[in-house]
Amino acid sequence: MDSYQIGIIVISVVFFIIIITCGIYFLQYYHKYPPIYLRSRMFSGVAFNLGLNKRALKFYTVLHRKHAEKNLYIKRLAILYFRMMNYEYADNYLKMLLNIPEELDAEILYIQVKVSHELFKYEDVLKGVKLYLKLDDELLKRRIEILEIGAQVAEDLEEIEDLIIISEKLSEVSSEPLPILEKIVKYSLFIKNPVKALENLYVMRTYAESPEILESMLSYADSVLRLSPDLDEAIRFIGMVLTDKEEYSAASVRFRSILKEDSEDREFLEYSIRAFLGSGLKKEAVDVMNILEKLLGTRTEKIELYDKIEKIGLSLGDEDILLDVYRNWRGIEELSPDKLKRYSVILLRRDRIDDAIDILEGLLKANEEDLENYVILFDIYFDLKKEESLRQLLRKFRYNFKSRLDDRLEYSIKFISLWGNDPEILEDIARIYEEKGDLFNKVQYIEEFLRAFKGDRLPYLFELSDDYVKLERHVDAINVLVKINERQPDDLEILYKLSKLYIAIDRHKIAFGIFKEILKKYPGEKKAYNSALDIVYHYQNQGELEDGLEFLFELITLFPQDPVLVEKLGDLYANLGRIDDSKKAYLKVVELDPSRIYISDKLNRLNILVEEAEIKKLKDKIEKLRGLKSDILKEEKNILELELAQRYKETGKYPEALELFLLIYKRSEKESVRAPAFDGLLDVSIRLKKYTFARDILRSGIEFEKAEPKIYLSILYNSFIIYEHLGEKKKCAQLGIEILSHDTEYRDIKKRLSLLGYSA
Repeated sequence: MDSYQIGIIVISVVFFIIIITCGIYFLQYYHKYPPIYLRSRMFSGVAFNLGLNKRALKFYTVLHRKHAEKNLYIKRLAILYFRMMNYEYADNYLKMLLNIPEELDAEILYIQVKVSHELFKYEDVLKGVKLYLKLDDELLKRRIEILEIGAQVAEDLEEIEDLIIISEKLSEVSSEPLPILEKIVKYSLFIKNPVKALENLYVMRTYAESPEILESMLSYADSVLRLSPDLDEAIRFIGMVLTDKEEYSAASVRFRSILKEDSEDREFLEYSIRAFLGSGLKKEAVDVMNILEKLLGTRTEKIELYDKIEKIGLSLGDEDILLDVYRNWRGIEELSPDKLKRYSVILLRRDRIDDAIDILEGLLKANEEDLENYVILFDIYFDLKKEESLRQLLRKFRYNFKSRLDDRLEYSIKFISLWGNDPEILEDIARIYEEKGDLFNKVQYIEEFLRAFKGDRLPYLFELSDDYVKLERHVDAINVLVKINERQPDDLEILYKLSKLYIAIDRHKIAFGIFKEILKKYPGEKKAYNSALDIVYHYQNQGELEDGLEFLFELITLFPQDPVLVEKLGDLYANLGRIDDSKKAYLKVVELDPSRIYISDKLNRLNILVEEAEIKKLKDKIEKLRGLKSDILKEEKNILELELAQRYKETGKYPEALELFLLIYKRSEKESVRAPAFDGLLDVSIRLKKYTFARDILRSGIEFEKAEPKIYLSILYNSFIIYEHLGEKKKCAQLGIEILSHDTEYRDIKKRLSLLGYSA
């Protein structure tokens, strides 16, 4: 037995012992506690959490009877009876807990207050409220509900004041103090304490955001004022809330009733200014500003005041307010660019143009990248027709805003419309159109620029010629390049551009003349040489061979020993059908450059051309004899067709030759015609590898013994070759012997016979 098996046995024994022990323990526990208790222990918590109140009540009642000392069961029973609105039973269980401070959490005290309130036990309510409010319950809604219940049952001022004090402390730590503060205000009004109510209204105002809250605060403040009509603080509060609601006229009435020359309340004075300005009472607003300025001792305080007044002026759109505040502001501090810009715009509207320009030009000097400033200055300068100022402004704008093409274009064109064609502006307009990809308009303005420009125009002429080419205005480009060429006659690049343009408009003769002039000055100029030769090729490709020949002769006069040109001359002669002249030219090429061995191919092609010419002549002759019935003429036609078939064979047109040889062989009656036709038929069949077809022809027998010996032997030899390819050795042997009987040295018959196994 190995260690693995021993381990399995040990584990099994231990597992068995554990199961037996658990079984014994369960039987003892089951005997001690009946099933109802076990079910209560297992499912009470689940039923409680799921809201199954009746079932949970049954379970916890069983558990409480068994363990009356456990506070958890008492607490759960109190909560369950509260849920089921059985307040008396809930109250009984709660009384058991009230004497146990460590069990008094927020939920139990909340239930205790609610239960006591339902049972009209107000002393217990107040006791529970005070205990509850000392706890840190996160549920604000529940806290406010407890406060309301406490306020409802409080019977004397002292109790309500205690609640107010608790509530104030609660509002200080709460994340949502507004509902608590509102309760405090209500309690304070209930006990007729307007000062306390107003004090908390001011606190409420710091949290107020929605119009509904402002409205409710106004209502509470009116109640305060009814309790204490002479309370200036209440009037001040109402005025401030009305100002926040932008009800400036109503606020102004309140502020005027309590405003005094010796007022020192800065917030009150600032609100008064807002209300007076908002209701159009500018004189009253200025008076209050004067009072307030006397109170402001530091520069920072004055700036803060001016900032607030500026916001009021902007919200009202009142330029008088802004004009005054900016003027005073500039007396103690340099205004920001935005404020200076607004100030300058107001000055412009008041026709204080020089002052506005001074401000704007100062702003531009400080920041040349402020687009809005340029826009304002452009409008001013155009209206005042300040030409030089505009020119300088355009330069700065061009430098700082290169990418604002449309704006630059608009201002530049407007400048031109007022002061005519200024070269600097014209060039910039051209560059703008260039960047926009509008070549047509760019060229127009470059042309205008050149008419107005007094400096060196050559670089611009180069550019203009290139643009004309892009627009396919070739004649205009030529005219410009001619002007450039007059100043730079030896500039090869200009000459090449001119020649290219002349070629584009089919003025090849002029272009060729340019190349000739270049080659006379610079004989080694390869580009001119190739370009001139291209013109020759052009005429050749167009089929205008005589013109091509004319240009080629001119080139050859410059380079008489150039094999390339002489070869091209041979090509043109060949295309013109001047075969003899072409041969002379090709032979001259070989003489000039023996390495050009491929010229032999061209000479062979010339021979083919001759053959093709002969074929054409023969066809014409045959065509004339077509349809004639004379036997003599028929035989003459056969002779001509035999010659044509031979030409076909010599030029490699084997299918045509085969067809014609077969026709002649079948049709002609003269052996002198049929024999060479038969020989040609066999020869072409071998070339086309039609051995079976040839054998079918041969089966009629060799019948030309009386033919010319040379032809007869040729027929025999071709027959031998055909049977050899078809593997008919015996027939080959007969033919070989026949051939050798006429000519013992005839070609390679002996060798072929020996290969076939026959001795010659």
